[in-house]
Amino acid sequence: MTDPAPGSRWHVAADGTVLKSYPKALDHTDTRREPPQGLKYLRYATERPVALADLQAMDERVARSMAGFGRLTAVTLVAGVLGIAGVLAGWIVLPLLGAPDAAGVTFVVSVPLVAAGFLALVIVPGAMRGSVKRAGAAAGLAPDPAQVVKEPEARAVLDAPGTVSGPAAR
Repeated sequence: MTDPAPGSRWHVAADGTVLKSYPKALDHTDTRREPPQGLKYLRYATERPVALADLQAMDERVARSMAGFGRLTAVTLVAGVLGIAGVLAGWIVLPLLGAPDAAGVTFVVSVPLVAAGFLALVIVPGAMRGSVKRAGAAAGLAPDPAQVVKEPEARAVLDAPGTVSGPAAR
């Protein structure tokens, strides 16, 4: 599996500090400004001692989960679009073609498809966030949001004896 954030690395210090480093320039899109140099570091609070293997397994679980939610979202959006097309056909096209009786059947089929598409847009993002939080909790991360760490402080943690770093993502 691939890391949800390509080029990121996990780091676990001997004192239990957990950092994740991200290349800053990956999301740089403003061509009027120079891309930032170096890395961005995030510190994660933990609820128990965390092993590097736990964090890497969490990344793989999150990647699989995101792929599954992506497929689910695509299917429900297609269903919603088909439902909207059916409503338009039943409301406008079929009466123009002289089949007003078919419009009722079309609505009966189309309205649930529209509802499924709408509910997916409402429910899937929350379920996806919940899945990511559960994966983090299983790996030992606290539900607190990650905090940005300045490079000198992060370098001090990373250069400390006993710090273990995961392989760079492929």
